[in-house]
Amino acid sequence: MYTAVDFDPRSLTQGQIDELTHKLSGPITRLLRTELRLERERIGKLRDPRR
Repeated sequence: MYTAVDFDPRSLTQGQIDELTHKLSGPITRLLRTELRLERERIGKLRDPRR
C-alpha cells in the first residue's frame, strides 16, 4: 500500500539533485534511443548515411 509523504523538492541538496539527475539520465537516454531506432525502422532508414 502506498503512503503519502510530505515531500518538498526545494529542500533537496545539490548532491541529491546531482544523484537524481544521474539516475534519471540513463533510462531517459535508453528510451529516446529506442524511439529513434523504431522511427528509423518505420520509415525504412535503418542506417545513418553519414557513416
